[in-house]
Amino acid sequence: MMRLTFGPIIKIDQVSFLDGSDAEQIVDPAAYRLAENYAYFGEGLPSRTACAPDAVRIRYRAGYDGVAVSGGGTGEVPANVKLAIIMEVQYLQSVLATGDFFVRSEEVEGVGVTTYTVSEAAERVISARRGALLQNLMVPAL
Repeated sequence: MMRLTFGPIIKIDQVSFLDGSDAEQIVDPAAYRLAENYAYFGEGLPSRTACAPDAVRIRYRAGYDGVAVSGGGTGEVPANVKLAIIMEVQYLQSVLATGDFFVRSEEVEGVGVTTYTVSEAAERVISARRGALLQNLMVPAL
């Protein structure tokens, strides 16, 4: 059993492993199954894989597929995620419209390049709002 860190999991695309001679081997899809955020293995992985932190590799799709959970899907994008995106876009539009940003660098030679940055206070507000809305969906690092 292996926990797939970033969910919800839509589908496992491929499982592979490095054998004892570091050659990549593809695992037959019939040898594993997905249950919530875990990949369960039957006879698919040999007992002798390479001794490496990336000896087993699982490529999978994660996110929201719009299919009801009761129907085998991962559901719609949560309302708080949609709200966080809307708030972020509206805030950035207002920042650009009001000019509430600072010039970080400017290159005059030739065509000229100007790089802007949002103030630190504004960045803290954006980050706090986004964090509050998405807090229960974030996956902690292992």
